[in-house]
Amino acid sequence: MHKLIFLIYLFSFSIFAGEVRVLTWNIQNIGSCKMLGEKCSSDSSEERSTLIQAEITRIVKGYDIIFIQELSTSHSVSNDDINAFVNSLQAGYKWKASKDVGNTSGNTERFLVLYNPTKLTFERDAYIEKGCIVRSPYIIKFKETPIYFATTHITAKKKAIIPEMSCIESGLTGVFPKWVVLGDMNADCIYYSKTRGSINRAVFRDAKWYISTGTDTTVAKTDCAYDRIISDKTTIGRNVKVIRPISTNPELPEKRVSDHYPVEIIFEY
Repeated sequence: MHKLIFLIYLFSFSIFAGEVRVLTWNIQNIGSCKMLGEKCSSDSSEERSTLIQAEITRIVKGYDIIFIQELSTSHSVSNDDINAFVNSLQAGYKWKASKDVGNTSGNTERFLVLYNPTKLTFERDAYIEKGCIVRSPYIIKFKETPIYFATTHITAKKKAIIPEMSCIESGLTGVFPKWVVLGDMNADCIYYSKTRGSINRAVFRDAKWYISTGTDTTVAKTDCAYDRIISDKTTIGRNVKVIRPISTNPELPEKRVSDHYPVEIIFEY
């Protein structure tokens, strides 16, 4: 009898436990070309961004939270522009955009977070602002889940990977009880060679890693897990999937959409 009651308890918990379906995607230089319907270059043969927008729209629908890296700065894309872009998706999303993060014109960008308002309510946001990282990761928390989500884009330099990831680790562990960090960490291949050993032995050693080294998250021919998802040990993530192809139009090469593939995952809470 006690065993039956225990099984009923577990079954009931599984029904009422919450989950969020999450997508993270570095959409290369998402600005006027990919958001506002303008040409991607002065070349008259260049595909118009309407084709790119169609592929982006196809991919991002149906998620509870979407984290996008490489959003153009506020000088290039205004909040009204972002609002127009989000409305064009016709998916009912609300959004939050970070401030400009980075220290030079070449390293400055924003992060964009889309979320389903029928399931999630924005509660608060914050940044990891330390001298040990170039682009301050953007942290967002929703009322319905105890998880603090941090999205990041780490500097594409060999010497930056471990110090900047360590900086994020110190900004999350011991600060937030449940957390997830996700985004473009450049944590593989030329920026962190396999000859250096497993990266999870150098940083975030007591955390869960959901994308293995060597997983192909980029459009390039190499198999590099530049995009990563990491959580504290108590958070449960499942059903990780790299979304490809990102172009179903034979007239539109994937590299026109982005140089990274999106990655989806479900988090339980």
